[in-house]
Amino acid sequence: MKPANILLSELRRSAVRLADFGISTPAGARLDPGDSSGNVHYMSPEQAAGRHPGAPGDVYSLGLVLLECLTGAKAFPGTLTESLVARTLRTPGIPAGLGAAWVSLLTAMTAMDPAARPKAAAAGKLAAKLPRTH
Repeated sequence: MKPANILLSELRRSAVRLADFGISTPAGARLDPGDSSGNVHYMSPEQAAGRHPGAPGDVYSLGLVLLECLTGAKAFPGTLTESLVARTLRTPGIPAGLGAAWVSLLTAMTAMDPAARPKAAAAGKLAAKLPRTH
């Protein structure tokens, strides 16, 4: 998941569409050890470490995308290698100025431990209730 994969639409059913599933895998599918694909700036720590990210990895990536949308900056800037290594060492900085509710959600979505992240549906419900920022 990366910003370029999120399309805005004027369709009534859904104003947001996800695109570019060229690297998607079926739920539960196993990758060969060391196999990885995706955009380095949005990879989860487990994917950056060469493990299969699964659904929690998507939640993490979406958390980074939301953070970038709200701040206008990548959470882990730098070269591809710097960005990749940084996420295996620390969580992204989330500005307090976003408000406590956004900080709480983004902190949960970008937790280092995949088991600590909310499920996608729960994250979506929480995000839908949050105040819109400018």
